[in-house]
Amino acid sequence: MSRQQSGSEVNSKWGKLGLAVGAVVCVPPLKLFSIKSQSLPALEQGVLTGVFVAALVSCSLVASRRPLVGLLVLPPCFFGLMSLACWWVASR
Repeated sequence: MSRQQSGSEVNSKWGKLGLAVGAVVCVPPLKLFSIKSQSLPALEQGVLTGVFVAALVSCSLVASRRPLVGLLVLPPCFFGLMSLACWWVASR
């Protein structure tokens, strides 16, 4: 029983780290494109929020199972996706 508990604790730690990495990855594009989310229309806010939530959830869930994928592969993908979404919002 203790072996199973220690395994879930490790997964939980990787998941929390993945959650933090997913959050950190989405912030630089917002600063880079000087986007203030409070002054945006609902569609743009929804798009940025959707990408942010997808990054948090994906990095956290994948990191709890496959730490290398969740911490090294997904964050650059979501950085690019968030940059694309910020570029789209800034160009409107």
